[in-house]
Amino acid sequence: SVDADVDVDIDIDIDIDKTVQVRWKGYPGWTAPALLSNGGLSDFLAKAKAAQQQQENNGSQEQQPQPAIDLVVVLAGTNDLAYATDGREIFESIKAIHELAFSQGLVHQTIALGIPPSGWQAKSESARSLASEVNAKLESWAATTGDATSTSTSMSTAVFVPFPIQEYNRQSDLWSPDGLHFSPKGYQTIGESLAPIVADILWKGE
Repeated sequence: SVDADVDVDIDIDIDIDKTVQVRWKGYPGWTAPALLSNGGLSDFLAKAKAAQQQQENNGSQEQQPQPAIDLVVVLAGTNDLAYATDGREIFESIKAIHELAFSQGLVHQTIALGIPPSGWQAKSESARSLASEVNAKLESWAATTGDATSTSTSMSTAVFVPFPIQEYNRQSDLWSPDGLHFSPKGYQTIGESLAPIVADILWKGE
């Protein structure tokens, strides 16, 4: 998540001739169960569902309304490492967030971002092992969703994406001093790494 104390000004420059609307929410310190129950995704989906219904009611019968939400990117689990000892428990909570996104039939594609490294994981073998376990479970689960060979979005599909920054390095300018959050350059790097992946998911086959 993006900490409220970190000033992030990101200008991602990639060669994609598309315009997209991005909505994001960051909840510093929140665990996956807290995000699931109080993160606001249910309310957001309800509003999107109402907007789509209004579009259908106002539009012609011949024109298919566009999906209200094309893709949901979920990054969760970092804070759970401080409280949980069971990787399956963390995994199930993150998976439930994706299932909630799929539940209204508005979202057919999600990205499950792997838990990023951190200074704490570099010092704690148990935290590092737990993060690795959760990421492996997310990757295995995502591989069972949808049909990876199809360009259709009629089936709900989660795509596991390893976190773009793979290792913690306290000397790197990608990290903030706390060893948990990233610097503006770090967030820039993350965004530039994810943008082509997002574009490929949204516009595959075009």
